[in-house]
Amino acid sequence: MIALLPLWFAAALFLAVVMSSAWAVQHRTGQGGWADAFWSFGLGMAGVGVALFPLGGAAPSDRQWLTAGLIGLWGLRLGLHIARRAAGEAEDARYARLRMEWGERFQARMFGFLMLQAGAAAFLALSVLLAARNPTSGLTPQDGLATLIFVSALLGEGVADRQLAAFKADPAVLSG
Repeated sequence: MIALLPLWFAAALFLAVVMSSAWAVQHRTGQGGWADAFWSFGLGMAGVGVALFPLGGAAPSDRQWLTAGLIGLWGLRLGLHIARRAAGEAEDARYARLRMEWGERFQARMFGFLMLQAGAAAFLALSVLLAARNPTSGLTPQDGLATLIFVSALLGEGVADRQLAAFKADPAVLSG
């Protein structure tokens, strides 16, 4: 377990760099929603990295490949969804409200907020690391069940995103 700590610290540093980049992009564009896309892509990449990074010269196990594939797929799907939204819509209402409430201190506070998000993502990356590096040999029925639940949730997210987009696009909903 202790041998995994440097890998986790590297992932945490990577996530801090990703969220610093998110801060720079939102500062340049005035669109805070980009931070959510960066967070999703960053966590997905960090998850793939902690799952597959070679330790001790061993080739990645089936569980490591499975974990990397699932977190990578999740990060890509969510990141692309949020990036399309950030590119095509006005600033997310949450960030617009923070921009108004924080006033002149918005950029400094936003940077701190995004570093908190990097920290939260680091703890999520730790869970991916521990799942991928489970020492049980071979894939188990538990891995299969976890994969089934994960894929179901991922498909459900996609359906929910489409339903929300349809709801927002309905003029009757917005006028009523």
